[in-house]
Amino acid sequence: MPILKNSRGKFFHVHKMPSDRAFWLHFFDRMGKMNLVPHHHRRALESWKPERSNCPELTYMIEGFIARIPGEWQATARNLFVGRVMAADINAKAWTERQAGIIEINLQYTWALSAYVTTFDEVLGTLRHLLNNATEGAELETDQLLENLNRRLRHPWEQLDLSRAQWRDPRLLGSGDISLLEATAPERIGLQAEVVSACEEFILAHELAHHLLGHLSKHPGKGNARKVVTDLLDRSDLLGLRTKLNTNQKQEIDADVLAFALVADCIERAPTHEGLYRAILASIISLVTLAHVQDSWFEIEPEASHPGFLERFTALTKLTKLLATGMPIGPSGDHPLDALAQLQTFAGIAYTSWANKNAVPPAKQLGILSIANFLMDRREQLMQEISTD
Repeated sequence: MPILKNSRGKFFHVHKMPSDRAFWLHFFDRMGKMNLVPHHHRRALESWKPERSNCPELTYMIEGFIARIPGEWQATARNLFVGRVMAADINAKAWTERQAGIIEINLQYTWALSAYVTTFDEVLGTLRHLLNNATEGAELETDQLLENLNRRLRHPWEQLDLSRAQWRDPRLLGSGDISLLEATAPERIGLQAEVVSACEEFILAHELAHHLLGHLSKHPGKGNARKVVTDLLDRSDLLGLRTKLNTNQKQEIDADVLAFALVADCIERAPTHEGLYRAILASIISLVTLAHVQDSWFEIEPEASHPGFLERFTALTKLTKLLATGMPIGPSGDHPLDALAQLQTFAGIAYTSWANKNAVPPAKQLGILSIANFLMDRREQLMQEISTD
């Protein structure tokens, strides 16, 4: 069983960071950019003490999980230290050593997530533009309108491709081509930041799940956490998919499933629309980011430590359908399965963009009209399913 004091000490010893300083002060100081930190933010960070994490945002996340998870799991979670590190590969990990338990999230992963969240928002913005022109009357001819929207749809992926080389190099820490982020409309910045935060929450929950499931060391909560995951796998018809994987890959699927349930806050209660939306967005955008940057759409090596995107995406899709089927339409006409369809589209665009640029058999390019038709057909199907329940 880890002890928080040991976990904290081991983290700062390994990463050679000052144990009494918030990550962001350490980061901007190392970069020689302390002048970029607003004075009131600097004062707040200087008065903040790294107890459970070296980063205030991550402290808030882990304490939120501690408050929501079953009581028998809390002792383990309370004694983990969650750290943000200045590592240049897109990754996060959980590890233990003696009586120390650590969760790490690399800064590079967060920066990449920001770009992919922005791109997802741009995809939705392009669809909204098409819908508005269709319902209000377009000023341009239809062919010209569609060409403009398809160009808008392709543009962020072209920028992401410019950043992939930097993000794939573990020696370089950088935010990539930030022109996409700089072009974000002011009214969307807060919404996008919230989705990035949700993605980090899923990543943290995935690494927490490795600890709770006993993948790293034995502890009292292992049995009950295992039962939760097995039940969700069984009800989602995922046990067959899992049996085809090696031990490490099975553990990754299990951690994804438990992390999804943790973010959706449905371990001991029924899921809500809000919880499912957050879990769907966070999990799929996080996995698309990994797959698109690291070329991990498929895994053909039998001994690989992680399954490919396809297996993980299939698991989360089936889990979402299990938890969302039967839920009523929300007050604004929304439904979690609508969000799933939007994320399926986003994943499809990401894959075709990658496939057409990386010496694999080219995939059919998804255009704005085919995307809109898919989403409208899925919406009609959803409404029929709900009306017959």
